[in-house]
Amino acid sequence: MKLFKTFPIIGTKNFSKFLTIFLFSFSVHAQEDPYLWLEEIDSKKSIDFVNKQSKITEAKLTGVDGYQDIYNNCLEILNSTDRIVYPSIYGEFVYNFWQDKDHARGIWRRSPKKNTLMIIQPGRYF
Repeated sequence: MKLFKTFPIIGTKNFSKFLTIFLFSFSVHAQEDPYLWLEEIDSKKSIDFVNKQSKITEAKLTGVDGYQDIYNNCLEILNSTDRIVYPSIYGEFVYNFWQDKDHARGIWRRSPKKNTLMIIQPGRYF
């Protein structure tokens, strides 16, 4: 009940109007992103910043007991080819995003639906 005393508009018929105006004001007054320059992934400034942050993070992680075992297990799982593919069907094509040691950033794979072997669960994909 303290919340209602603090914000008396909650629970009133005008609350939806208030919420709409409140949320709209956030979208109108969006702040500029101070890290927008990081989207330039090949710029020297971005690469230097990422390398600096990576060194800081690596220093903290490697100081944890058992770090190397955890790292090796995670790396083995990440590079494993024994994975379940999670497809998405759009129109006549089946898509999936795949990452492995040869595709660190990942690749989008597309195949015609008629050439794809899948177990169809009624109502799940269509």
